[in-house]
Amino acid sequence: MNYDNFIHSQITIDRGTYTKYESKGLSEQLKTKYDSVANRRAPKNVSCDGNGNGNVSYSECYRCISVAIEMSSTSSAICGIYESSGLPWWGGCNISTAAACVIISSIY
Repeated sequence: MNYDNFIHSQITIDRGTYTKYESKGLSEQLKTKYDSVANRRAPKNVSCDGNGNGNVSYSECYRCISVAIEMSSTSSAICGIYESSGLPWWGGCNISTAAACVIISSIY
């Protein structure tokens, strides 16, 4: 995963199984750059830990990502176009969100 050719995270997959995740975060230069173009409707301090118990459950993750998609007109458009075009179900936003949340809720 990268921004402006800066690789901030790497996921290792071995024979279709997620095995390792490493992240060093964005550089200060990129944080500053992308903060200036951030979606201004989004709250600044968003926590996906809805009940404040120190972890992110699958349902908290799914809701958080769904809200993020809804808040971005580009993401909403991409998801809507994909889902209405009859492309394979396994590539849509819902299944991608579900897969991401399986990983996120197992880590956090």
